[in-house]
Amino acid sequence: MVIDGFVSIIPLIFSSTVYERECGLTYNEVVPDPHIVGGKPSIIGDWPWIVSVHEKGQKVCTGSIIAPRFVLTAAHCYKKKEMKYYSIHAGSNYANGGQMVKVKRVITFDDYIPDPDKIPNDIAIMELETPLQFHENVTKICLPKKFRETPNDEASIAGFGVAWHERMNVTKTDNFILREAVINFKDFNYCKVAATKWNYTSKNYICGGARDKGPGTGGGGGPLMYKRNNTHDPYSKMRWFEVGVVAGGGYRLDKEHRYKSWWSFTLFARVSEYCDWIENVTNKEATCF
Repeated sequence: MVIDGFVSIIPLIFSSTVYERECGLTYNEVVPDPHIVGGKPSIIGDWPWIVSVHEKGQKVCTGSIIAPRFVLTAAHCYKKKEMKYYSIHAGSNYANGGQMVKVKRVITFDDYIPDPDKIPNDIAIMELETPLQFHENVTKICLPKKFRETPNDEASIAGFGVAWHERMNVTKTDNFILREAVINFKDFNYCKVAATKWNYTSKNYICGGARDKGPGTGGGGGPLMYKRNNTHDPYSKMRWFEVGVVAGGGYRLDKEHRYKSWWSFTLFARVSEYCDWIENVTNKEATCF
């Protein structure tokens, strides 16, 4: 806007403020593809809160923006190395694109055990050195105060990870592209049967799975997303909530044990169980509702 020869920056400031205040809104019409393992790449802006997490310049995990200075991810993504090695990229559907911001510190939940066979409380918050610049391709996702899944309901996942097996034609370059999928919530016994050695409970974890669908290597820390309105206001906007954080998973053979018939399962840290901790760590810059 130009007034008497001066350029007004008020519209730009207002827009940035709106993006920071709102959560869980996308500015594209998102129709997730039913495949993430070797499936459809996402379009930039589909999931504006998703970031790639880097260690020594290499993509290692996925995360989600929950406030301009904070990213939610999995604790297993942090190897307790010096902070100078960690950074995130936001605002792009390519792992090395968009804004690059260094990580100031990583906070893991008190009871996290860095053991692949024991994954309770696999959740972490990354505080950034400088705030992200919000716009239509960089925004935050909503966090639910309460959430209980219904088996077979659909949810979305997206991340910078690809798994491979003989039925999928996947190249290494696919690991750097954001991909998405629709999976179903499962009864918790589905995951317990598939991963008997893991120590976890339905209180802190959500079970999900679908045939040939699931996050792969590099997708750890990514969001399990469910679209709903504010439970206290049924007429409010439909928004995306991060109900879970990818902790681990894998593939198992079907009942006939045929090699080509794979079924995936994924365990997600249940975000609603960590709301008090998230709000405390971020000094309520990120809140649940």
